[in-house]
Amino acid sequence: MAFLDDIGLAYRAADVGIVRAGGATLAELLAVNLPAFVIPLPNSVGDHQRLNAHAFANTGAGEVVEQSQLTPRAFERVLDL
Repeated sequence: MAFLDDIGLAYRAADVGIVRAGGATLAELLAVNLPAFVIPLPNSVGDHQRLNAHAFANTGAGEVVEQSQLTPRAFERVLDL
């Protein structure tokens, strides 16, 4: 989906997120206690998405997978969240 009008509904319906590592997105996931598979945008300014992703993962809320490492096995790991 390109855009969601009701992100709250999407969060309530989800068991896990598969997201980029924008600060607002990760804060929302923490607020609704939704675990996530976080894929930082490789060319983000100042590498901020990688920093955000690892800070999020350090809370135990999810797992970081670099875009270059995406494989079917990497997606299977999200089930362990």
